[in-house]
Amino acid sequence: MSDKKVSAVTEDETCMQKTAANWAAFKSFMWDPQNKAFMGRNARSWAEIGVFYLFYYGFLAAFFGSLMAIFYYGFIDQNQPTYTDKLGTPGLNHRPRNRWEENIAFNYDNDNTYMPFVDDVNELLEPYRNANMTVYSKCESGPTPADDKGRLCVYDLADLGGICNGTDDESYGFTSGTPCVYFMLNKVWGWQPKAYKEDAVPEAYQPYYDQDSVLIQCDGRKEKDRENIGALKYYPEGGLNFKYFPYVGNTDKNSPYRTNYLDPLVAVHFTNITKDVTVRVKCYARAANMEYGDHEGHVEFMVRVNSPIEGASTEAPDS
Repeated sequence: MSDKKVSAVTEDETCMQKTAANWAAFKSFMWDPQNKAFMGRNARSWAEIGVFYLFYYGFLAAFFGSLMAIFYYGFIDQNQPTYTDKLGTPGLNHRPRNRWEENIAFNYDNDNTYMPFVDDVNELLEPYRNANMTVYSKCESGPTPADDKGRLCVYDLADLGGICNGTDDESYGFTSGTPCVYFMLNKVWGWQPKAYKEDAVPEAYQPYYDQDSVLIQCDGRKEKDRENIGALKYYPEGGLNFKYFPYVGNTDKNSPYRTNYLDPLVAVHFTNITKDVTVRVKCYARAANMEYGDHEGHVEFMVRVNSPIEGASTEAPDS
């Protein structure tokens, strides 16, 4: 037993000696007072290696930055998007909306239901009302000349009519159950609408078609909707004049063109839509080079104007 105890004591002492030796070696590595070295290097050695890596990583950063600058300024056009062929024609958009809800449903006797739509129209028209008119030109009707692209044409809110521009009715028809809905084309860089040839204008468009405009045309989606949609009035009647196209905003978000560009609008006034019935509306933008897909050239939404009469029908039509 005594031999085992002596052996255990010897092993403990050896372990402690190794620990002490390792600690002493570590302290000497961290700071050697004899050679005045920190982590194995004196001040001059640290300065030399520091300067080396400063120049080394500085060179790498400059090399990488120069390659990015060459690629950005040498291969990317600053005046237009790199890819302009992903979407051939613009989509048709509409306002007002209640947050992200595309459909328009309200009770014209309850301001809690229609004021969100009125507020959205005010938000839409505010940039037109506060526009700096000194940067706009009075452009002639028709296609933009090739050498005049990039001009800003003034948009006159009087073209929207007294009710839809808020002059005659600050609620834009909502308090009388005859709302105005506004349409604009999404921006597609460089897209220029083209007119139909005189002998190729579809018969359905002929009563309203203007050779210098993108015609906006709305109707009920199905027969029952067409019966309930009532008479529609368009402001301006011809549609979106070609003079506002193409959109050619550059990549500078602070450029005068991008900060002052205003989308041309068409207002559709639902003058006598049937109350207490959900009407499904489908609207198209018509031009000779307009293509129609899932998101191009048209928009669909529902309009429901509820009357203040109690017991009005709340049942939506069959799909």
